[in-house]
Amino acid sequence: MISCRFVLSGSRVAVVLWNRGSSQSVITAYFTDIGLKSSTVVEVRDLWKHSTTDSVKEKISAVVDSHACEMYVVKPKPITP
Repeated sequence: MISCRFVLSGSRVAVVLWNRGSSQSVITAYFTDIGLKSSTVVEVRDLWKHSTTDSVKEKISAVVDSHACEMYVVKPKPITP
């Protein structure tokens, strides 16, 4: 199981969760693993499902089929007082 990140413009990060195993598995990328502070609140865009989840904290997790991947674009939310 592998998670990988690519830095994009506008403080966004692309995150790929790969399952190289022979069975379905939950794969997690903690924010600290992808270059974000653990306290950061982000918007997560699922590139395969074309859906967005708002106000995600600490980590991204997904159930990933054997020899498959999930890909997301993570965008930190602005800090509001």
